Amino acid sequence: MLALGPAVARSLPTAARLSILAVLPGSPPRISDAQVGSAFARSLAGIAHTLEIHGQARGRNVLVIEEAPASAEPTVRLEPAPFDARFPLPARCALLARRHQTAAVLACGPAAEEGLAFATLGAGVEPTSYTGREGLGLALFQRGLVAIVVRMPRRTPPPPPREWLALLERSPRLLERAREGTLESAVPHSLESQAAPPPFELEALRSTKHGCAGCPTPCGWVFQRSRQGLHHSALAPLHAHDPAAAQATLERLNELGIDAKSFAALLELHPDLAPDALLARTDLHGPPPQPAPRRLLARLAQASALRRSDPLRTSPFLLHDAPDSSRLRAALHPLNLSTLGADPEHPEHKGRILYWHENLLAALDTCGFCAFSAAGLLTDGILTLEELGARLEFPDMLEAGAQALLLLAELQGIAPSGLDPEYAALRGLGPDGRVEAWAREAAEKGRLVRTAMERLLALEAQSGIAAARQHAGGEGAGSQSAGHGRAAGRFTFVLHGTLAQHFGPERVVECELPCRLDEALERLLALGGERAGAREWLLQASAWRAGKKLERGAWVREGERVDLVVALSGG
Repeated sequence: MLALGPAVARSLPTAARLSILAVLPGSPPRISDAQVGSAFARSLAGIAHTLEIHGQARGRNVLVIEEAPASAEPTVRLEPAPFDARFPLPARCALLARRHQTAAVLACGPAAEEGLAFATLGAGVEPTSYTGREGLGLALFQRGLVAIVVRMPRRTPPPPPREWLALLERSPRLLERAREGTLESAVPHSLESQAAPPPFELEALRSTKHGCAGCPTPCGWVFQRSRQGLHHSALAPLHAHDPAAAQATLERLNELGIDAKSFAALLELHPDLAPDALLARTDLHGPPPQPAPRRLLARLAQASALRRSDPLRTSPFLLHDAPDSSRLRAALHPLNLSTLGADPEHPEHKGRILYWHENLLAALDTCGFCAFSAAGLLTDGILTLEELGARLEFPDMLEAGAQALLLLAELQGIAPSGLDPEYAALRGLGPDGRVEAWAREAAEKGRLVRTAMERLLALEAQSGIAAARQHAGGEGAGSQSAGHGRAAGRFTFVLHGTLAQHFGPERVVECELPCRLDEALERLLALGGERAGAREWLLQASAWRAGKKLERGAWVREGERVDLVVALSGG
């Protein structure tokens, strides 16, 4: 199943994502979905919003869908593949685009034809984007197809609405993402792990930037030597201390259509494994090992979420990336969020945080708007969720996402084992992982989210723990330093990205210490940052100390170093 949402059909900026869903073989069969940005979604929008592929063709075929000039219905035909089984995946996309005078191509690679369970799909040629690490490439080939081509006459898209562009350009996180690309995630990740970013000299390579079709904030790097996308999250496990070798390995994985993260997981067990050798190792063609993600909430998503952790591309951004917990608290209302709940490393209240983010991201996938754009607009306070839904002409987004996920739960029949109790209670899943009757009834009335939250609040009231924990533990809400005298002292702000351009890479602040972080930030602003927009960037920065995220009310003390970063994690 290939589907696109109304935001794609309206050609909104950063809305060019195609949703791909397939039933993967196994016992029981699994439903897998992924999204990809390229010209494919907007080309398909000129013909249909949904493409369903049934049955199985013989041989190796290309499915060609073309607008028929004299008919309201498009023509659909099968053509023999014009390349052999070992032809590289990006070259397949380029060849088909030239042959059919279109860039709207979706194809699998040699790995899918060899039966690899984590074979990916490639889309487009500007450059090729890769998606579907759970085996969507294999799913396409098992239907007798090596590619799908949509032939549409070239049309000039309508100019992006100026109000949308103005909103996107107001978001420091989207501007930073456009400037730094996916490599920007190295900085916040290294802060959390108290480790230096993997060595990589970007300046030594000739590169260009790219994004999805029609996107004004390109987030990817393309290296001219190979025209292959280079993503920090894919490179890091491949050859952490040899960027050139890592790039070469990633290029070969893309040519074969092998998911880089899955291959990296195999390297943990088989350090000398090469991409081409993997195709001959049929004993490794099954699902790869699933190492536990580093982040607590990502581990919870891997174990409990209906769509697992991969579709949460931005990670739960309001927990990790927002300046403090105020926007997350407002988003979760009427559910409470304790001080420990706002701590990314404490398990309390993580079920409700996962539930909220999964609902929103499912809704964004439904309408086709970029998850990173939405995360930037919400995290930076440019729009509220209600305002975003109104501008997308998609009101009550959380309800729409919850409804889609409930349908997925019904189709799967049973959720993953070991569900987080809070997540399961909100999602309407019983102890056996099946959908409960109250959730079906609430969904029919359009009250699924409201009913789920009301039920959880009632359970908390009965247990009597909500009020007791509301202010328990953690630094930032209390005044544990209030009893100590203040004295003149110095500490250091370490600034990253555009913040460093405003204030310099390091700034020593002298003031009465200890003091609260928000007071220290005002002091930093008084010391410099005369450039236009410096205050806005500083207000949106998230602060980290010794790998721990700080609330705005946290205390800073003599001799400490506090990192300030504006970034969206994931990607």
